[in-house]
Amino acid sequence: RNKLTDQFGGVSFYRNTPVEGLWKDESGKTNYDELIIAEIMIHDLDKEWWKQFKQDLEQVFKQEEILIRSFVVEKL
Repeated sequence: RNKLTDQFGGVSFYRNTPVEGLWKDESGKTNYDELIIAEIMIHDLDKEWWKQFKQDLEQVFKQEEILIRSFVVEKL
């Protein structure tokens, strides 16, 4: 939270608890995660910064993968 606020000037978190992620692994076992969604609105996307941030989060939270997605929004 602090890193994103310092880097971009703000962040919004969506904690519609319980948000659950379920998936089956290669053995057929069902896995479970609780999800938190963070939203940052920026003008320019620094893909290298986000790539490094993603790797840092995966290590800190001991996750195989953390999803970071981007999309273009038209401000009206």
